Amino acid sequence: MLNAYDTILQTEVDAKLAVQDCGHEQYRYVCTYCGEEAFIAALFSKKQSVHFRHRNGDNDKDCPFYLGGFNDSSISSQLNQLKKNAYERVDFYFDCANKVFKIGLRLSVSEIQEYENHKISFELRTNNSSEPFATIKVNATNFLSDELTLIPINAFSLDYHLSNTYNKQNRTYSVFKRKTPTVFKVLGNEDVFNARMVQGKTLFTNTRYFVLFQSGHPIQLSHEGMDISDPLQVDTMGNSFTGIIIKIQNKTSRVESLVNSWGYELEESDTLTLLWPPATFSDDIANVRGNSVFLHTSFTLRAQNNISVKSIDIQQICENVTNISFNTGFRVFRRNAEIQIRYEKSQDSTYDENKSHTNITRCFTVLGDFSYFYFGMDGVLPLRVGQIVNMTQQSMIKGFNSSYLCKTILPLPHTELAGQDLLADILAHSKRVEPLVTEVFNSLQLTDLAMEYTSECEAAGRISSVVKQYILEGKL
Repeated sequence: MLNAYDTILQTEVDAKLAVQDCGHEQYRYVCTYCGEEAFIAALFSKKQSVHFRHRNGDNDKDCPFYLGGFNDSSISSQLNQLKKNAYERVDFYFDCANKVFKIGLRLSVSEIQEYENHKISFELRTNNSSEPFATIKVNATNFLSDELTLIPINAFSLDYHLSNTYNKQNRTYSVFKRKTPTVFKVLGNEDVFNARMVQGKTLFTNTRYFVLFQSGHPIQLSHEGMDISDPLQVDTMGNSFTGIIIKIQNKTSRVESLVNSWGYELEESDTLTLLWPPATFSDDIANVRGNSVFLHTSFTLRAQNNISVKSIDIQQICENVTNISFNTGFRVFRRNAEIQIRYEKSQDSTYDENKSHTNITRCFTVLGDFSYFYFGMDGVLPLRVGQIVNMTQQSMIKGFNSSYLCKTILPLPHTELAGQDLLADILAHSKRVEPLVTEVFNSLQLTDLAMEYTSECEAAGRISSVVKQYILEGKL
C-alpha cells in the first residue's frame, strides 16, 4: 500500500512523506480499505520502495491489499462509508479528580450519523471471548461531534478489547503491566489533571508524566535530573495502584537507565507553541477564531508527515515560525509535540466589537479577568496575573475573553514640556551644575525666562549644565 490513514493526524498519508517522522504508536496507521492496522515497511530496503503493510496474522480479512496490490481509483471507489468511518482514535486516560481510568473516543458528525443509522455500538471486553462489560451506543446523545467522550472503565484487565457491532473488528490495547509501570502524559499544568496513556515506547525530557505502578512495586522517590512528586494512592476496579508525577530535566545515563527499566526509551523533547491568535481549550483541542494561526516549533512542519494540512497551506515566516491556513481545523503531531486546532464559530451573532474598553495609563497591573497579551517592538508576549507593566509609547496591551477583544491598554500620550514647566522639570531631575560664565550668552537674544534664570544664577555663580545647553539651543 502506498497510502494509509493516519489516525492521529486524521488524514490519508503517503508512505514516502510519512516515513520521516513516523511513530510507533499502536494503531496509528490503518488500511484505507479494511481498517486493519498497517505499518511502514521497507524503511532501509534497496529493492523495495517504502510502503505500508498489514500486520502478520490479518490475512484472513477481505482486503485486496493482502494480495500485494497498491492503491488505485478502482479500489478506492469500492470503499463504503462505514469502512471510511472505521478509523476511530482510541486513547486511555486517568482522571485524577475522581481517581478512575477511562477510555476516550472522538467521532465526527458524519461518523455519529452513520453509526446511529446502522444502530452500531462499541463494546469493551477484558478478553476477546468474554461478554462486554461496557456497551456504548453511538448516537447524538452519547457522543458530541468532534468532542472527546470519556467512558469510565470498571473492570480490571491487563489488556482491553474494543470492537463495534457492525464488523466485529477487534483491537487489543495493552494498558497495565505486571512488572513495569504504565505511563500517562499529563495534560495541562494543573495539580488536578487528566492524563493520556503513552501508546508509544518513548518518553521525552521537560514533559510531565504520571507513572503508575501496581501496589507493592518498589518506587524510587528521588533521582538526580528528575522532579518526582509525592506518591498518589489509587484504589479502583478492585486493585490498588501508586502513581507519581515526574518531569525529566536532563537526559543522563542514570535517568535513561531508569526509563529503560520501565520499558521506554528517553529522548530530548520537541517544542510547539501557538503564538497567535488567542485560543480557548476544550479537552486537548485549541479553539480559535479565524482560519489562520502562527506556530513556533523546534521542527519543520511537513504536510502528510507531522501536520494534516496540504503543503500549499504551510508558509514559513522565519526560522521556527510558521503560518498555517486551514478550513475547519488541523492536527500537528511529532514525538511529544502535538496540538489540534479547530475553527470556532461565533456563538453570539449580536457580538459588537465596540463593547471592548480602552484604558490609558502609565503603569498596568495584569488582572485575572481576561487573557492579556503585550504588543511591543519585539513582538507579542503573554502576560501572567499580577505582572506589572510600565507602558512605553511603542507598547500596547490587549485583553481577550476566548478570542474576543475585551480591553485595550494604551500608554499615556507623550506631551512636550515648554517654558516654565520645562525649566522646572529639568531642575527637578538634573542636578549637574557648572560655573556660570555670562559671556557665553552675550551673542544670544535671551527670552524673559532665560534672563530671569541666569540673573538668579549670578548670585550663586553656578548654572545647571542642562539648562545652559537648552538656553544655548534656544529651547528656553
